[in-house]
Amino acid sequence: MLALGRVVVAAGLVALGPQYTFAACTDAAAVVTTRAAAEAACAQMWMACETASTHGRYVSCIADQVKAAVKAGTLPKDCKGTVVRCAARSTCRRPGFVTCCRTDRHGKRSCAIKRTAARCVAPKGGSACVSVLESCCDACAGDQCTTSTLACGTFVTMWGSRGAGAGQFQQPGWVATDGAGHVYVTDRGNNRVQKFDEVGNFITAWGTPGSGDGQFSGPAGIAVDRERSWVYVADQLNDDVQKFDSDGNFLLRWGTTGTGDGQFIRPSGVAIDLNFPAYVYVTDYTNSRVETFSNGNGVFGSKWGSFGTGDGQFGNEVAGIAVVGGGARASPFPVAYVTDQANSRVEVFTETGLFFLKWGSPGQGAGQLNGPTGIAVVNPAAVFVADSGNDRIVVFDEGGNFLTMWGNAGAGPGQFAAPGGLAVTPPSASTSWITYVYVADQNNNRIQKFAVGPCP
Repeated sequence: MLALGRVVVAAGLVALGPQYTFAACTDAAAVVTTRAAAEAACAQMWMACETASTHGRYVSCIADQVKAAVKAGTLPKDCKGTVVRCAARSTCRRPGFVTCCRTDRHGKRSCAIKRTAARCVAPKGGSACVSVLESCCDACAGDQCTTSTLACGTFVTMWGSRGAGAGQFQQPGWVATDGAGHVYVTDRGNNRVQKFDEVGNFITAWGTPGSGDGQFSGPAGIAVDRERSWVYVADQLNDDVQKFDSDGNFLLRWGTTGTGDGQFIRPSGVAIDLNFPAYVYVTDYTNSRVETFSNGNGVFGSKWGSFGTGDGQFGNEVAGIAVVGGGARASPFPVAYVTDQANSRVEVFTETGLFFLKWGSPGQGAGQLNGPTGIAVVNPAAVFVADSGNDRIVVFDEGGNFLTMWGNAGAGPGQFAAPGGLAVTPPSASTSWITYVYVADQNNNRIQKFAVGPCP
């Protein structure tokens, strides 16, 4: 165990040049172990990378722990500089800062910390990529960036297994995020909603089988009103929508079985615009339409769609919906993106339900779809679609032009068995250019998380 020794300000360590080319040491395993132990020791003294008063104090704390490890014989002396440089060349999650991995025309690798991703420029005749990892030691290892902007859909983590315990699922259907680091999942077979942090740690759950307030029968779509922390759930087999606070306390429900205004036959996807007052959009799966309601009291607002294959029509399986725009933070006119599952396409509408655009056709090729379900939009750059029948995620621009795709059938990381709902955490000051995509991997009974930079 490393000693919590005296901190010495090592000015020279933080005055390293803007770029450093890493050399191998004799014991990589000892470097990994020492880095983890040193980070833990500095955290106990409130000198962790994110909490130290200055970057220099953090680096000097790591250096002190490294000296103790060398003295104790747990770290070879020739690896001492490697551990310290790993700390010195780190973003420490500072807003906007990124690790920039550069390769010159001779194949020589180097790394630098940049204030923005735009400053990560390739050398003449070489290449550069930006990583989501904090330290140059991790970001630029191997032949490629560990996670780069060129990898649209880089696997980050996953959680869940089949069962009824906390953090387990019986076919997770849909997923939503609240912008505050929380992930909400409808656990269809267990008739409940589960709430996690952004890396899958279980927080709470609510719901039991039934038709009463706060009970579910096949919960499907879920959406979070980020301004008010209200959670909306489409209770598919009870043909209603229920509203909760973010802790799962029941607030309101509306809807009955039928084809009239405000009625449903298997409501599926749910989305919310940014207007004030906001509207809740619900895909009425078997009635081949979309309905809108007041987010405050569930009063019916409008509807559009009918059965068919024409523009603005849906098959009898209209699944997911994503709404962008509305309010002062974006275009004042919301735009709704809807997955027409039965017709294997995406349709786009104005806030009043006027047909605007469509794309997709049945198939397995680039830009084709097979029973798409979940959909999410990062305005205005990318539209992510869960191509459930093809076990993949397909990415389009807002005009429907194919960008890229990832995933295939299987149970490994980045593979899927009928992906369902998906949600995105848009880029922010703390995540720079990074979007995180969460996917409900239904038949694998888990949630998968991916990091996405600007897609090709």
